[in-house]
Amino acid sequence: MIKFYFSEALKSIFRSKFSSIISITSICIAIGFSVLSIGVIFLSQEIENKLIGRIEVNVFVSDSLNNDELLRIERKIKQTKLVASVTMIDREKAREEFIKETGEDFLSVLDLNPLPISFRVKFDAEIKDEAILINSVDDLRNIPNVTEVVYDYDLIMKIIKYLESGKIIIYSAQAIFIIISIFLIYISGRIDFKLKADEYETMKLVGAKLKVLKLPILIKSLILGVAASGLSILVFYILIYSFQKAYNQINFDTIHYFVNIIVLILGVVFGLIGGYFATRKINLRIEKV
Repeated sequence: MIKFYFSEALKSIFRSKFSSIISITSICIAIGFSVLSIGVIFLSQEIENKLIGRIEVNVFVSDSLNNDELLRIERKIKQTKLVASVTMIDREKAREEFIKETGEDFLSVLDLNPLPISFRVKFDAEIKDEAILINSVDDLRNIPNVTEVVYDYDLIMKIIKYLESGKIIIYSAQAIFIIISIFLIYISGRIDFKLKADEYETMKLVGAKLKVLKLPILIKSLILGVAASGLSILVFYILIYSFQKAYNQINFDTIHYFVNIIVLILGVVFGLIGGYFATRKINLRIEKV
């Protein structure tokens, strides 16, 4: 019986070659965007974390503070929401950084080090919203004996916003192509059912079970999904092979196997969902005699 179901499914695929090719192509595109979306989730998260890790706020304090007062300010900064780390920059360290940046030592001209003591503050990865970051900076300003808070994170926040916008575009394209691929499989299944309507009615009259009517369409949808997965795996293999040839120091083996598994699962899922919708309205009610 299984052989019969597969035979009917394959006949249907070859009978409507054009719609089958379109369905497979649309599933391939949907799979491509889905894999891209998964990649974007991990990659953008990594990029965002690194960018946020580069955001530094310099908190300058009064010159007349003693060690206990400096430690008290440091504790208050650490208690500020989403602060990841605090580093105190004393006058000597500030001088070393000044020499490193400018190549000049002002002590050759001045007797005293005029650079103020400050705290360098970094934030947690969760601080992706500029409004939250501004609130944290305002909290730092309100700490007693803080004279100035200097920051320059506009460019980084813009890049993060662009990353978020890019993710929305990719997710939207993914959703559109998933819907299109499932819809095309659904249409293909419904067309098959309509073309063989008389045959199905005869099968109902002789007492055929519901699964006998539905299974050929479901199997066809599954075959289309698996075929799309196979084609997608081939395309990804070519892309990964080409990329690895250009950058042979990077090992893509683990990624390749992971992508293959994801692609196969996605193809099967998209195919079965389309087949489910295509057979949902099929029942044993006799429409005509």
